[in-house]
Order: sequence, then structure tokens, then C-alpha cells
Amino acid sequence: LFIFPFFLYKEKIDLVIFQNYIPFWKCNRITYVNYVHDFLFLDYPNFFSKPQRLLFRLIVNSVKRADHVITISESERNRVLRHSSISNFKIDFVHHGISESFREYDADIQKNVLDKYGLPNKYLLYVGRLNRRKNIKVLLHAYSILNTELSLVVIGKKEVQEFEFEEEVVNLNIQNKVFRLDFVPVEDLQTIISAAKLFVFPSFAEGFGLPPLEAMRSGVPAIVSRGMAMPEVCKGGAVYFDPENVSELAKKIDWLINNQDEYNYYKREGKRVAESYTWDKSSLEVLGVVKKLIKNKITTV
Repeated sequence: LFIFPFFLYKEKIDLVIFQNYIPFWKCNRITYVNYVHDFLFLDYPNFFSKPQRLLFRLIVNSVKRADHVITISESERNRVLRHSSISNFKIDFVHHGISESFREYDADIQKNVLDKYGLPNKYLLYVGRLNRRKNIKVLLHAYSILNTELSLVVIGKKEVQEFEFEEEVVNLNIQNKVFRLDFVPVEDLQTIISAAKLFVFPSFAEGFGLPPLEAMRSGVPAIVSRGMAMPEVCKGGAVYFDPENVSELAKKIDWLINNQDEYNYYKREGKRVAESYTWDKSSLEVLGVVKKLIKNKITTV
């Protein structure tokens, strides 16, 4: 925030992309682009700690001082505009891509990885952080009222603003059917995702939401909350539910795993939607923004 501009000036840089925070001062000949993931902390402060909120507040100031802003979805673009009062022409959005390594894996590969982690053969899956914003509590309660042979596998790190996961599992008397893993190397995670029967993503709020798309690309149907960017991102390739409605989630899970035609449809359609998100496409769109900014600067000089 303080020293980097000296090096930019020295090296005669024309344009630089920063993530979230830009330096406190700049040379006018250098174009500052701020790549902002989300402004969720402003609409959902209860999901963030006080230190996080104080730190993230600096992003708002960075957005106002930047020459241009890129964010990750149209939903977040609208949120940034609402909270920063910047010009509509000063911000673009570029969707994330998905690694091609998320795909359907052979049964033998799946079995080896599942055995490695002591996981069951048939399961529902959640992957993501374990905090209150991710709404894992609703998933556990919905699972507790299901009549299914499927286990529930939850993969993710505990962090600030988490709820008591193990305590909730015991209170619901589902401890013999719930499996939790912390960090899993990405090559194993990709296989675990591909082996799941169904992926559930109950988050209250997302700026984009990669995990369900990664599951969809792996041939696993996804049930996701209707909140924020999820309908924009998953489109018609996922099943949606109200993130505060336990019974609706349970019914959607039961309906999808017991209706083979619908299950096959979302397996096929989800994969089609997810395969449209590539890092090559994302990179070219970011490059397009950069070229536009450089061309406009040359024109106005």
C-alpha cells in the first residue's frame, strides 16, 4: 500500500491489476485496476468478524480511488455500484473459470481415494468453508429428516464465525452418518466430488460460488440456494431452494435422488452449464478490459 508505487514508477508500468486493495498514492500515468471479489461484508456484516469488517472497509475506498474495477459476477457488480457510488462505466464483471481437472473419474480411482479417507461409497457432499454464512446448519437439519441410505460428507476448514459443527451433529443424532474432512489436496478432492451422488450448497450469500460448478462439471447434480449470484452462475443447470427452509431442502434432495429422469437431466444440464466456464475465457475477458483501458488512455492523451 505504501512502497509498491515507487517500483511501478521506476519500471515505467502502464497498468497494474491489484486484488481488493490499491496503494494510497499513484502516479497519474499509471492505470490502477482493482479486482474485487465481493462486497458481501456490507450487506451481511453479521457473517464477518469485527476485524474483518474493519479491514474490508478499506476495499470501498480502494474501489473509489481506482481507475477501473473488475468484479466476479453481475450480482456483485450491482452491489459494488450500490455501495461505492462509482460510475457505471468504471466497472466490469468477469466470471471465474473452472479447471478441466474437475471431471468424471473412473470407479477404480474413486474407490482408492474413498478408501484412503475412510469415506462411504454413497453420499451427499458439501465442500466449502465452515462458517455461518455457508449455512451448514440448515444442511445438517435437512439431512436429519431424510430417510436415505446416503451418508453426508462435509469438507472444509473451520474459521471465524463458525458454528459448533460436531455439537450440532450430535444433537441431531446423525454422528454415525456424517463424515467431515478438513484440508484435502485438490487432486483427491476432485475425485471425491466426482464420486458423490449429489452436491448441496446451502450458502446464504455468494459473490460467485465455484464449488457447485466444480461438482456440476464432474457430472454431479447440484442443489444450491437461491441467494445472490447462484441463479446467475448455475443458471438452469442446478436445483434451487430457499436457504432458510429446512423442509424445502430435504424435499428437493429426496425428489432428486429418487427421480432418475430428473437426476439424469440435471447431471447432463449441469455439466453443460459448468463447461461453459473456462479460465481461457475469463483471461481473455480480463485482457479485453485492459486493452480497452489502454486504448482509451492513448486516445485521451
